[in-house]
Amino acid sequence: MLYNKTLINIFIMNFIIAIISAILAGWIASLLFRSIKLELGPVVYFFLGLIGGIFTGLIVKIFKIPFINGYLGDFILDVTGAIILLFIFSLIPKKEQTEEE
Repeated sequence: MLYNKTLINIFIMNFIIAIISAILAGWIASLLFRSIKLELGPVVYFFLGLIGGIFTGLIVKIFKIPFINGYLGDFILDVTGAIILLFIFSLIPKKEQTEEE
């Protein structure tokens, strides 16, 4: 019974660390990639880091690229993926805002 509680606690701790890591990765990527002039909130930072981490993690696994294991490696992948997503987002043409009278 104690073994199960320990596993659950480790899972919860890793889950919380992954969420904080994704939010920080998205925020750092938005600071590094300043060409997009948007005020992004923590939810957007989270999704940038999360989707970016999944994207770069898949690339690393598909092409069997050796990379750092652990929290640091995951964080670097999250930041890299978030920067790539911001770059792709910056390539999308933006509609001109017209003033309505």
